[in-house]
Amino acid sequence: MRVEAETLVRIRAVYGLSQTELAALCNVSVAYINMIERGKRAVPDTIRRKVASEFTRLDEAIEDPVWEALGKAEVARRKIRGADATIND
Repeated sequence: MRVEAETLVRIRAVYGLSQTELAALCNVSVAYINMIERGKRAVPDTIRRKVASEFTRLDEAIEDPVWEALGKAEVARRKIRGADATIND
């Protein structure tokens, strides 16, 4: 499985994690997780490895249609919020 920005959003939805909690788990800043999820930064190999080792149910959890839809909805909300922030600047 390839860990992309959308994957991190889905993982947080499935496991009920905040960006702060995921950042602490990956030993990075909240701002860095936020930039990854918004597509401003690529997911580095260190985070990919950490996610793969920590979330053993990863494949089944994020491929479940309900969680997949939830993750996609969250990605869309983030994109809209990002567009709103740009418009309001």
